[in-house]
Amino acid sequence: MKKLIKHIVLSFIILTGIFISSCNIFGPDKPIFENDEFRIQVDSINAVVSINDTVIVRFWGIVGNDSCYKFWHFQSYLEPHKLQITLWGHKDLSSGNNCNSGSVNLNGEQYRAFPVEKGDFEIIVNEPSSQPLKRTVRIN
Repeated sequence: MKKLIKHIVLSFIILTGIFISSCNIFGPDKPIFENDEFRIQVDSINAVVSINDTVIVRFWGIVGNDSCYKFWHFQSYLEPHKLQITLWGHKDLSSGNNCNSGSVNLNGEQYRAFPVEKGDFEIIVNEPSSQPLKRTVRIN
């Protein structure tokens, strides 16, 4: 009987150890190389209204300082007289740090907005560490 109890206790301890080691009690493991997303600092914008009242916004700025940095996507919120937009970049480290040097630029990356009302249309670019960049165009 004592041998059976010792066997049960030992089995319980081993199973508990396996269970605890499979749980990530210290937070998620981070791989050595991971993909990072970040807000892009926009230096300037140009907005024009096309014939069908589409607002075409072009963005300029530096995405990153080597070829691992890339423009990733727009995050936008459109209201009748306003567009709030954030530009997101992506640093891909999946290939290690085998990145070519040299800056990666937005080069007029383009976003099209479709305002629903005539009048002044405000474009607000959310910047990572400074006041938003703002421009206003007239929709006739």
